[in-house]
Amino acid sequence: MHPAQSIEKFSREIDSSNDPQALRRIAKDLLIAWKQQQAASAWVLRQTHGL
Repeated sequence: MHPAQSIEKFSREIDSSNDPQALRRIAKDLLIAWKQQQAASAWVLRQTHGL
């Protein structure tokens, strides 16, 4: 999925939800994705710089 599509998908889900549990789940999914991306970026930097 293209990043813009992913952003749009999550934005629509958030905007359409009145369910606190669903919003919590979305927030946790986004947190996990963010932290995984940070870890992947750090790994690439370590590999690039031979650390």
